[in-house]
Amino acid sequence: MKRALEFTFGRSLNCKGFIKICLLITLVIGFSLGCVDTDKTPDKEHVLEDIKSENESIRLNATEDIARIGDEESIDILIGILVDKNEAINIRVGAANAIGETGNEKSIAPLISVLEENNTVLVTEVSESLVQFGDPATEMLINRLAASDNSVLSSNLKYVLKSIAVDDIEYFIENLDNDDESVRRYTAIVLAEMGDERTLNALIDALDDDNANVRSSAVQGLGNIGNKKAVPPLIQIMTNTSEPTQIRSNAAIALGQIGDSDSLEPLTKMLKDEDWLVPRSAAVALGEMGNSEAIPYLNDALRDDDVNVVVKSAMSLEKLNVSGVDQLIDLLDDKDKTVQKNAASALGSIGDERAIDPLIDLLEGENEDENVRGAAASSLGQIRDEGAVTPLIRVLEDANESATVKKNVIYALWMIGDERATQPLIERLADEDPEIRKSAVVALGEMGDENAVDALILSLEDENWRVRISAVGYLQNFDDDKIVIPISNLLSDEYWAVRKTAARSLGSVGNQQAVPPLVEAIGVEKEQDVKTAMVGALGDIGNESAVEILIQLLQDKSEFLGVRETAATSLRKAGNEQAVDPLIQVMLDKTEAVDLRIEAANSLGRIGDHDAIDALSRMSQDPNEHPTLRAAADEAIEKIGSIP
Repeated sequence: MKRALEFTFGRSLNCKGFIKICLLITLVIGFSLGCVDTDKTPDKEHVLEDIKSENESIRLNATEDIARIGDEESIDILIGILVDKNEAINIRVGAANAIGETGNEKSIAPLISVLEENNTVLVTEVSESLVQFGDPATEMLINRLAASDNSVLSSNLKYVLKSIAVDDIEYFIENLDNDDESVRRYTAIVLAEMGDERTLNALIDALDDDNANVRSSAVQGLGNIGNKKAVPPLIQIMTNTSEPTQIRSNAAIALGQIGDSDSLEPLTKMLKDEDWLVPRSAAVALGEMGNSEAIPYLNDALRDDDVNVVVKSAMSLEKLNVSGVDQLIDLLDDKDKTVQKNAASALGSIGDERAIDPLIDLLEGENEDENVRGAAASSLGQIRDEGAVTPLIRVLEDANESATVKKNVIYALWMIGDERATQPLIERLADEDPEIRKSAVVALGEMGDENAVDALILSLEDENWRVRISAVGYLQNFDDDKIVIPISNLLSDEYWAVRKTAARSLGSVGNQQAVPPLVEAIGVEKEQDVKTAMVGALGDIGNESAVEILIQLLQDKSEFLGVRETAATSLRKAGNEQAVDPLIQVMLDKTEAVDLRIEAANSLGRIGDHDAIDALSRMSQDPNEHPTLRAAADEAIEKIGSIP
């Protein structure tokens, strides 16, 4: 009997219930069609015929009958249905359910493989089947979790492991003493997320583990459990300067979750800790505790040199019903410029609209510190209130304003994204300071106002190469044919980085007008990276008129290898049958680099000319050839075979 589980993937229970109803309906249909006869033992031959039926209700019923037969062949059939992604979901769900009922352990690995999929209903059923296996599945699940770099799979694996652990917690607790540190690590991760009171003592013991990852998970788990018994060892971890920063920080957060008053004093001391992350976490923890005795310490932390500590202290004060924002606003008038700057920056990070007018006053006031005023401008951009646009423009147009403040103002106008800023930003493209010009290019490009295109085109001729490269990088985002020729002119720029960016931009735009300038530039380019980018751009554009030069580059053994490989790739994008023979020649030439020959084989597959199959077959069957090359030939043959 399957145990009922509460699955946490969004609306999974509703979805699962719906599918279960659908399955019931199909079974009822099966009965009405005479496909189900519960009075007879399933006939294997008949069932094997039913499993191939086009009628889903018949196939669904057959999965249950196969499970009732229960021999090895039947299990293999069910596994095949389960892992077949082309099969209907309700049939695969039925197979997963049937596999769980059989209890055959050979199905554990296939069930786990399905957890990589992102179908809630199927994953729910598979998870329930795995839970029924218990301990035999646990080791495989932990090992798979340790090897996983797939976030969906990892999440599903942890869900199944937590579900198993609910009824078998002792097995997991024992695993915390396993000789394999990988087993201890991932067991600790699972137990940490559970927050189960039964694991309290085991997790406290795990704080002494040699593996830092195990200790870190144990700390998090103790915070999730919330038992005061964990406070003394967590304080010891937090105050131990030999522990890694992240573990000490996690300990502070865990103490905040537990909320015991014994943690107050140690946490307030951590606000001054030299380890950069610990004071930030201590500030957060003090807010989570909800203890008003922390207020004066958090008030002092608003003057910290680390703006992140300032932000988190202010937010914690808000949780303690003290306006951290108002206190930060007051600090905008502080005599200490660092305190002012951090207060201004923190207000932007918090994003509270109460800060808008005070920040504008600071920006337009008589404060002589450009860093303070620059922070005020930047924070106005982070808050993104359109009411700040006009004062920001006034500051931008002030001829006496510093470059530092102007750059921050430009950033703010970009973040707000109001069209009123377009013309003032265009005017900054003529500023004497190249950094201001570059910042204006970036802002206009990010804002995407079509009215800025002509001005950005002019910036392609800027005397500073950094401005030019920024302009070409952003112009490609505008759908306007008039940008092609001006960008093409940069293919002969004196700076290689500008030429390379121009080539890539032309490939991204994909306009046919760029082909002749690219072909001409390839003929004179000396830098490998730039030439490779130009050749790649021809492939991206896909003009047949470029095939001839691409073939020449492919066949030229004196050419850069990277250029030749890109030529091969570009030829497959062009898809021109004129390239088939040259590609075959390169692929069959054993004096050529293997990577180039592989690219040639790949391109033959993409072009899809059946005349290439003979050469590809010889390559595929040659035992003396490189395995990767032979595999590429096989794949190319398969692609060509799929083309009518």
